[in-house]
Amino acid sequence: MKVLHWHLLKEIITVTLVTIGILTFVLVIGNIFTRLFDLLINNDIPFWFIVQFVAYLIPFSLVFTLPWGMLTAVLLVYGRMSADSELVAIRAGGISLTAFSAPVLLLSVVCSGLCLLINSYVAPLAHAQIKSVVYNLAAQSPTSLFENDSVIDQFPGKRIYVERKEGNTLHNLHVWDLENSIPVRSFRAGRGEIFPDEMNNAIILKLYDARMEERNPKDPHNLRLVETGRRFEELPLEIPLTKLLGDTEKGRGLGSLNIEDLIGELSITRENKISFNFTPMLTEIQKRVSSALSCVTFVLVGIPLAIRSHRRETSIGIIMSFGVVFAYYFLIIIAETFKSRPGAFPELIIWAPNLIFQVVGLFAFLRVARQ
Repeated sequence: MKVLHWHLLKEIITVTLVTIGILTFVLVIGNIFTRLFDLLINNDIPFWFIVQFVAYLIPFSLVFTLPWGMLTAVLLVYGRMSADSELVAIRAGGISLTAFSAPVLLLSVVCSGLCLLINSYVAPLAHAQIKSVVYNLAAQSPTSLFENDSVIDQFPGKRIYVERKEGNTLHNLHVWDLENSIPVRSFRAGRGEIFPDEMNNAIILKLYDARMEERNPKDPHNLRLVETGRRFEELPLEIPLTKLLGDTEKGRGLGSLNIEDLIGELSITRENKISFNFTPMLTEIQKRVSSALSCVTFVLVGIPLAIRSHRRETSIGIIMSFGVVFAYYFLIIIAETFKSRPGAFPELIIWAPNLIFQVVGLFAFLRVARQ
């Protein structure tokens, strides 16, 4: 029995680690290009920034790839054993499926504990550090955000053209202030300098010998009403960095709070009887706990599914894992849409995927075990 258990665990762990490595690589690369594409095309981005950003993305990826890796491993290993009639031989030797699979079930519990640790503490810390890395980039190397002869539009409410840069000095600038994507005013300057403003989470672009043009606020589309002729010897423009990464804002959002902080803030708010919508916070807490149990859920579903499929092909196992993962997280996404609606009880709905999959998986597992 011990030999069989060690053989099974060795195969499951090996396939799980390989799958985690591949999936984590894919998700990290996808996140980099999704969130940092505008910065990556700038050749002046420091190497340390890319390394740190990748390192802080890994915990987020593990929350998904660890359960997914276990599911894929179970589907591939049990599918092959079923196709090769190894499970039939094991049962003929008097070993039940439950006894044979006990180490895998125990491993899934351990992995769920690891996911809970990542969800509760590691991922929130990484979430906060990602923001810090971006602000450090702007503070330590603000010119890295600018490129020669290009338009920079990742800053909220700003569009900036720079013809040439030398150190912290920018030449031949054109800055547009945007409202609802409409340029309401513009500034032209032959020279500008960049300074960090860490107190206000911004950078200061100081224009020299600047000329301003402003559209009529009542009719911004009428170019005949554009006011011209205003000049400034020095004009400091504040460029906020609070939304440099899309919807990411500096500060302690729910994603940056560990589970103890979430529970603490929830308790303080309730004790002080502050009028507040608790549902998003409750849903976030329940989501972190429930998603950690996906390792157990996927193993319960994966074992009978692999045995029933009776297929050893790797491609079949991967396709089935995609189907299970898609169905599981689709239900979670649906539950999250009700996060701001207290009457819908999203903090309870978030448990529906685990409840449904575990009931179905346990029923299928017991049925296969009795055959």
